[in-house]
Amino acid sequence: MHESNLIQTGRRWQNKRLNALLQLRSQCNDFFLFFSFCHNSSPNLSIDIQRSPKA
Repeated sequence: MHESNLIQTGRRWQNKRLNALLQLRSQCNDFFLFFSFCHNSSPNLSIDIQRSPKA
């Protein structure tokens, strides 16, 4: 009984964590869309993403 409660709590926590990650990911996507839009609309702001060193 106690163990199944623990499992349920773990699942709930995992779901919350997953939701937070998905939310963060969509925010990052929005940021990158915004960034690329700004980058495209002002060509003299030449930040070359492809030339930046790989992490």
